[in-house]
Amino acid sequence: MNLVKVSDPTRNQNHKIEYKISGYDRQGFFENLKKRYSDFYKLDEALNLTFCGLYLPILPSKKAMKNKDDNFIEERRHDL
Repeated sequence: MNLVKVSDPTRNQNHKIEYKISGYDRQGFFENLKKRYSDFYKLDEALNLTFCGLYLPILPSKKAMKNKDDNFIEERRHDL
């Protein structure tokens, strides 16, 4: 069972891609959080520093060109 779901990639007012986050944690159900790839990247860096040696899934790589392509966005959403 997935505890966190990443869905509905949309462009915000600054034309940046945001992903809708929903799921369960110790406090219950949460939904409608909007996060950008950079937020996932910062979280990944912090977790790797804090839990050095613990296996964490690999984050999809950054991409400077064609990172607004619909196929790329969907692929990234799936990998997140």
